[in-house]
Amino acid sequence: MDTGTTGYGRKYTSTKHDDELSRVDWREFERMMARWYASRGYDVDHRGTASSGRRTDGGIDLVLTGHGEKVLVQCKHAKVLQVPYTEAMQLFGLVHAEKADRAILITTGEFTREALRKARKVGQLEMIDGKELRRRLGPDIAWLRDGAAEPVPTPQAPQSPPTADARSIERDAASRDRRRADGTDGTDGTDGTGRCCRTEAGGRTDRAPAASAGSPRGFRQCRRSFA
Repeated sequence: MDTGTTGYGRKYTSTKHDDELSRVDWREFERMMARWYASRGYDVDHRGTASSGRRTDGGIDLVLTGHGEKVLVQCKHAKVLQVPYTEAMQLFGLVHAEKADRAILITTGEFTREALRKARKVGQLEMIDGKELRRRLGPDIAWLRDGAAEPVPTPQAPQSPPTADARSIERDAASRDRRRADGTDGTDGTDGTGRCCRTEAGGRTDRAPAASAGSPRGFRQCRRSFA
């Protein structure tokens, strides 16, 4: 929301942040964004004055390459005044000159309504204001600061072999009980299919069909056939 203008027509921000991100200067802000995009899998070419030492950066602070695209990034450290639409249009004009796929304009503060309207109209231009930036960075802000150590990933504990759930175990137990009650679990001299089995000393197994699969009568008949 626009809340007023300066004597030069610039608009003041409507929200004042008092957090870690608001306390960095513009040079560190550039470096933080370079680190963050590198952590997202991009190759980062830091062209901004915070890295090169030059007085101007040509309107481009970072060039991101990766994920099948080339992206131009301009970082605006703005705590008091909103970023005007001219900044957005300048960056958009560089997309074609640099043969990039798209561009991102980032600020720690806010954009004017006109800047957001222009960006929506032209496409290929993503606008990230201070509120959205803080949401995306989250707790990463701490390790993105100059001199901070990048967090070491926590080792993952070895995964235990998958175990059957309680219902599966209960079903298997019930199934075994039914087969035992029916005499088809192999404990009655059958092989679990209702066929009698007997192993000779030479290792050969003789099978004879039971009269009724797993029935006592079938079992007795099978016993007699081997006698």
